[in-house]
Amino acid sequence: MADQKNSSRNSLWVILEEDVYETQFGDGYYGYPVKLCRHMENAEDFVATHSTKDRRYHAKRIDLIVEAQAIRIEGDLDPHDEVTPARLVSLLVADHSDLTAFTPET
Repeated sequence: MADQKNSSRNSLWVILEEDVYETQFGDGYYGYPVKLCRHMENAEDFVATHSTKDRRYHAKRIDLIVEAQAIRIEGDLDPHDEVTPARLVSLLVADHSDLTAFTPET
């Protein structure tokens, strides 16, 4: 079990981008993470305002778990959702989205 001082569980919403043409005529559905949101309302708003006939966006709730030197993800993700800890960290670094700094829970 991880040391509580070195671990945190962060509930987030990951926004996944789907290429509609590729889903219909190519290799099928793949979801690529493009944004993280802390609040469901922000995620739903992004999906509603950015989805088009060519690009569909999906919001899925995940837990980003940091334990000492490891980062893992828990959530109801499709096998073709290309969500990895490295990709989520790169999103956090590139764009702080609507997130506040992560600190371990005490």
